[in-house]
Amino acid sequence: MAAGATGCGRRPAADGRPTIRIAFRPGLSMSGLYIAVEAGYFEEEGLDVTLIQFPNTPQIIPLLADGEVDVLPAGLNVATINAVARGIRIRIVAGREVASDSCGEANTLYASARQFPNGIQDLRQLKGKRVSIRSRQTSAEFALDTLLSTVGMTAGDVELVFLRQADGAAALLSGRIDALVSSHFENNPDAVSGEYTKGLGLADILPGHQRSFTMFGPSLLEGDRETGVRVLLAYLRGANDFLNGRTAKAIDELARASGADPAAARNGCRATFVPDGAIDRASVERTIAWAHRKGYSPRQIQADDIIDSSFVQEAWRRFQERNAVG
Repeated sequence: MAAGATGCGRRPAADGRPTIRIAFRPGLSMSGLYIAVEAGYFEEEGLDVTLIQFPNTPQIIPLLADGEVDVLPAGLNVATINAVARGIRIRIVAGREVASDSCGEANTLYASARQFPNGIQDLRQLKGKRVSIRSRQTSAEFALDTLLSTVGMTAGDVELVFLRQADGAAALLSGRIDALVSSHFENNPDAVSGEYTKGLGLADILPGHQRSFTMFGPSLLEGDRETGVRVLLAYLRGANDFLNGRTAKAIDELARASGADPAAARNGCRATFVPDGAIDRASVERTIAWAHRKGYSPRQIQADDIIDSSFVQEAWRRFQERNAVG
């Protein structure tokens, strides 16, 4: 299902169908995309789709801006905000996932059970402690700042340690750090091992905060709009199948590759997904304001500079129309 990002210049398929290249980071959050591919929904919409794996969003932004990649399902980060501030044609065209207090381990605080045997009852217990996030300018840093602000603290009140997710989990287990804020976890760490204790998450402070979107680059924004609508329609069909209980075969493969239980992955909570792809403007504004406040974005753009909801509105209208006919 995936290809490397090298040599991905746009060419139509041999049968003349538009070729769409979707860059993505593998994980359970891509279930709607996996299903849309496996079920042939993109083909039914007359599209030839190639999936391209990537490690993190900032690396793919230049390719999206240059039209080498057409679609990016990812969180809104500083690289994207600054690209738009420089006049680059990248837009959020649909919402994907929200912070849910009923499931999902992304942007959640985990601490060492040895350091905090009774859990973290008060976030002020983190003062002076070693807290890991993947890197600056990420959703994990946004989550940490949001959590600490509830008790009048900032990231300057803790000792930040920058580690990749897997390395952070290992460091927490060994005692080299005291806590971490997850960027994502496919399995709940405190359910896997008693060495971890779960604390507050972003969903506890900002329930419903939209943390993941679908973005288009200029190849779709300035090209045939009908193609962009059909891309989102195919995705919405896959996402709603997932919400209704369907599971992609790719999830089993991901689970086995990560040593997780495929059955548990298939039965995981699905409450984080947005069925209609609607974009939560307040979440976008909140993230933009945070980036500017931190000094990561010299110019604070407006939500209208980065949102184009016209594609998903038309895609959702067609989705509803088809279901009503069916």
